[in-house]
Amino acid sequence: MFGIRLTPTVVTAASTTIYGLIILGQFLHQEWVKQPKLRIRHQPEENPDLYKSIKTVFMPRKDSDDNEKVETRREAYRIVVENRGKAVAKNCRAKLRILEQPDESKAPSAEPKSLHWSGLPPAENGDVPPKSSQLGLVDLVFTQEKLDQFEREDWGPTQARIHTQQATTRANTKDVSSEDGLVQGGYEFSIQIFPENGSPSDPAIFEVEIGGQQEVNEVSLKGTESTAINGFNRRTAKEYLPTN
Repeated sequence: MFGIRLTPTVVTAASTTIYGLIILGQFLHQEWVKQPKLRIRHQPEENPDLYKSIKTVFMPRKDSDDNEKVETRREAYRIVVENRGKAVAKNCRAKLRILEQPDESKAPSAEPKSLHWSGLPPAENGDVPPKSSQLGLVDLVFTQEKLDQFEREDWGPTQARIHTQQATTRANTKDVSSEDGLVQGGYEFSIQIFPENGSPSDPAIFEVEIGGQQEVNEVSLKGTESTAINGFNRRTAKEYLPTN
């Protein structure tokens, strides 16, 4: 009768390989557990002040040649980013793409747009600590008084703007900021957070309704995408509305 006889050397080699794979699997699992795990939340009914900020800003006047500034009142609508992992999510980039917009919107839209992290300098990305009360705040859209001072006539009438990093950086960015202008009507945005030391968040879909008097009527979280779109990292995502 024919058969295969395993010598001690073969058995030892096989055991060593299996043991090595087990150790590798445990290491990879531990590294995965240590990674940040980001999720976008939107529950303004719990803490309205967290999701909306009001402040005074100074913007350059459109028709001024000497960098004259005008004082305006700005209302920014924000989204919350939480980290359910065990490591700080570092240097996170908040990216936005427009999925749907009113037919009246004429502004060219360079995408993806980099959103501004609330409380940080315009071009700085945010860190999100793990499992703590310190949440990441990202500015989504804003309205302000005298908004027509800063728009291009052929792209208006602008009622609000996407709060991109370049929206308020320096005086000669008026046209760039105008590209992020929003007209009256309904929009649908896809937003995703990209940390430098882990996997991106699931893309969150927001519905935003812009009013005709420089006002935001509604910002609501519709859900998440099952797969990424338009060049975003592809990953599986469950449909959910955030819970505590």
